[in-house]
Amino acid sequence: MSRSSQSTVSALGLTLLAVSGAVAQSPTIGNCPVLPPDNIWNTPVDQFPVSASSAAWVATIGATKTVHADFGSGLYDGAPIGIPYIAVAGTQVKYAASFDYADEATPDLTPFP
Repeated sequence: MSRSSQSTVSALGLTLLAVSGAVAQSPTIGNCPVLPPDNIWNTPVDQFPVSASSAAWVATIGATKTVHADFGSGLYDGAPIGIPYIAVAGTQVKYAASFDYADEATPDLTPFP
């Protein structure tokens, strides 16, 4: 393993160690927790120092690039946008469904109220 790779692995290990001690409360949708409270995605990172590699990562991605996460609401060309959801009970009947963008949906049966 090169020194650069070792440094990256060491930095990642230190970050994960720091993160493990700074766990936030898990957000919920309805009464369902989004992820377990100790999941790394629930870790507040706003007070962490900026990585020494940050500028390189931003340059690689592109500083003027935008994120397309589909979170939002409203209309675009007269059609609704965003990812709407409704929290339902675990006992909700599930049906086969097809989606306009099948590669962005799970192939499982979908609970429809």
